[in-house]
Amino acid sequence: MSFTKLASTVPTDSRSILVGNVIERNFDGTKSGTSDGAVNWEVGDQIVIASSSVNYADEEVRTLIAVEDLGSLTRLTFEDPLDHRHFGEVEQYGNGTRDWDIDMRAEVALLNRSITIRGTVDTDVNFGDRARFEANENTGISAHAMIMPGAGQITIDGVRFDKMGQTAQIGRYPIHWHLAGDRSGDILRHQRSVI
Repeated sequence: MSFTKLASTVPTDSRSILVGNVIERNFDGTKSGTSDGAVNWEVGDQIVIASSSVNYADEEVRTLIAVEDLGSLTRLTFEDPLDHRHFGEVEQYGNGTRDWDIDMRAEVALLNRSITIRGTVDTDVNFGDRARFEANENTGISAHAMIMPGAGQITIDGVRFDKMGQTAQIGRYPIHWHLAGDRSGDILRHQRSVI
């Protein structure tokens, strides 16, 4: 599996996190049962914990030193403590007529990939730096992949896009299906392979 979510809020200085062992993807809002499988990460793998603040740069990358399967949860341990708090709750709301849940759990993703496509650092020195862009210092000119309407079925599996995309350029995301219409046969995923 390539990503999961926190099972509980994690305070600053924590050296481990609890994550869901199986994540169901329900893009259409139904209980489709589509699953990425169980967390199968290993010691030495590199993960990223998404920011839970208004500052996207509060994401944190850590290398795993222990992985413990607890059944429905997995404990991930790393050597360096976290610098930021990461929220891991599903919030419940209601207005007297309707109740709903909002999943606010920070995502945790595996960064290891079997293939890496990397933009060049020397041509995109401010990659992803929104503060510099807002100060009109944008130089983001890195690579991107664009899938056009006439392309056949696309499968991208086990690929990491690193330092990709062009800062503040519409349609120049790391990967972009451009006016592609119905691409329901395309696949974009990462699943660990055992060789």
